[in-house]
Amino acid sequence: MYFSEEELNQIAQRMRSQGLTNFSKFARQTLTSGVIVTSTKSAGAERISREIAAIGNNINQIARKANTENIATYEQVLVAIDLLDEVRKLVRSELGSARGRGENPSDKSNFA
Repeated sequence: MYFSEEELNQIAQRMRSQGLTNFSKFARQTLTSGVIVTSTKSAGAERISREIAAIGNNINQIARKANTENIATYEQVLVAIDLLDEVRKLVRSELGSARGRGENPSDKSNFA
């Protein structure tokens, strides 16, 4: 088993936090009684996270300008609504593909 320098530093820090100096004992305890965290984030979820982050940045820019000028134009509100609608579509699409079928009609009531 090989570790990167960063991984070795993380392991050393965890060992210190548990008051351990013996790697074998630490590994044995971790492997037999430790909690294992797995990620179930799909490639689709990664993509949707990036897209939503970009949309969120756009909405934040609109909100910042509205807060600075104490007013939001009708155009800015429409853009924000369109961006939120895009988020809803992305989420519906991802939920549908995660379920192995198309859009779920019950989702419409949550996002409409």
